[in-house]
Amino acid sequence: MINQIQHVDLDDLGIELVMPDFSVMPPLSWVIAGMQKTGKSTFASNWPSPLFIECEDGGTDYISGIARIKFPDLTDVTQNRVTYIFDWLKKIGRTIKNDQTHKYQTIVIDSIDFLWNKILAAYRFDGKSEFTQLKWYGSAMTKLSAILQSFFDLNVHVVLICHVDSSYDTEKSATIYNLSMSKSITGWVRAKAKVILFIQSDEVGGGVHRLVTRSSSQTPAGDRTGRFPASMPMTFAALEAAYAGQDPEPFQPNITIPTFAKTTKKK
Repeated sequence: MINQIQHVDLDDLGIELVMPDFSVMPPLSWVIAGMQKTGKSTFASNWPSPLFIECEDGGTDYISGIARIKFPDLTDVTQNRVTYIFDWLKKIGRTIKNDQTHKYQTIVIDSIDFLWNKILAAYRFDGKSEFTQLKWYGSAMTKLSAILQSFFDLNVHVVLICHVDSSYDTEKSATIYNLSMSKSITGWVRAKAKVILFIQSDEVGGGVHRLVTRSSSQTPAGDRTGRFPASMPMTFAALEAAYAGQDPEPFQPNITIPTFAKTTKKK
C-alpha cells in the first residue's frame, strides 16, 4: 500500500518573508583596490567612525581626526614573530568585541597586501624544505583568514585596502589590473568581500578618480549587493545614496564615465 502524502502548510514550517531595508546601508565587507597614490586611505577615512590598522609606514600620517593602531615594531621581539603578529591582530578583534562602549563602526586594514607581506617576511624560509614552506604557507593563510572572519563578525564595516598590479595584455590591447597578493589570498578576499571598489583614473576628465564596481576581465571590481552602478563618484555619500536607490551624482549631468575600451600601448 502506498502511503498517502499529507498536505503540509508552508506556514507551519516557520517560513519568514524577508524584506530587506535598503534605505540604510548595513555593515559590509569592502575592498578598496587601486594603484599607488590614488587616495585609497583618504577615501577609506570617510567610512563611519573608522579604526585604521596601519600596516604601511606612515600610510595615514597625513589624515587628521582618525583613530589608528600602528603595526608593531618587531625588532626586539624574541618569540615567534609570525605568532606575535597573529596574536596582535586577535587582541584587536577581542578588544572591540568585548568593549561594548567602543565607538568604531568601521575597521580598516591599510593595507591587506602589506600585512600579508609582513607576515611572510616574519617567517624565516631559509633552510626550510619546499614541503615545510608550503605547509606553513597554508597554515598562515588559514589563520589570517580566521582573523579576518572574526572582524567580519563584529557587525561593523570592514574595509581591506589593497594595491593592484598592472600588466599590458597585447592580445586584448588593454591594461589588466589584479590585486597585489597571491592567488590563494586573493581568492579568499574576493569570496568574502561584498563589494570590491576599483579606483579608476579618468584621464579624459582631468585625472578625476572614480569607482568601478562591476567585475570584468580587466579589473578586480565586484558588487554582490547589486545596489551600485557600474561607475560612480569616489565618495562614501555616493555609495550610501546608490545603496538606497538614489542617484549618486544628481548634480553632475555632464560627467565623463571612464570605460575599459581597448587602449593603445605607448611606445
